[in-house]
Amino acid sequence: FKSVPANQVLDDIYARFPEYSVLNKRKKLVERSTAELAVYTAGYEGLSVDAFLNGLIANGIHQLIDVRMNPIARRFGFHKSTLSRLCGELGISYVHVPQLGIHSSLRQELKDQDDYEELFKQYRRSTLKTETEAIDTVAKLVQDKPSVLVCMEACPDQCHRKHLAKVVAEQTGLEIWHIEAEVVA
Repeated sequence: FKSVPANQVLDDIYARFPEYSVLNKRKKLVERSTAELAVYTAGYEGLSVDAFLNGLIANGIHQLIDVRMNPIARRFGFHKSTLSRLCGELGISYVHVPQLGIHSSLRQELKDQDDYEELFKQYRRSTLKTETEAIDTVAKLVQDKPSVLVCMEACPDQCHRKHLAKVVAEQTGLEIWHIEAEVVA
């Protein structure tokens, strides 16, 4: 491709992969989709930040609601500042609601699903009962535009966002959809 003009390379890429033109100002071949309003959830475990964000775009998500208490990640791209910046570059709003997260010290000794269930029972009894203002904020956000509740765990059964989503869905009357993306090595 060294001798091929850049415009020709881009035209070839867009012809084969029109979804890559969604945010292009020069040549937009397809419009960005917009999901119906629902309470979407997603976990980034096992994903690259590119795969995760591509999945959100492909699913028509326009707002990421980060429900981690401490938005620090070992995986590149998922630290709050980086994720917020990348979302902004892709036209996805980023909102952090740490009050609805679970402290990392409470997740250290989880060995099996019974341990998770006990943790989530405590979460439902404490955080979901006391953080009503934060829950109201999330409910308003998901009714405004297609939004996704994000945490680390890929499996919703091992993440508090499933329980938060249930409360938000009950408050808004919206359905719950768990977005799953392809895991990359």
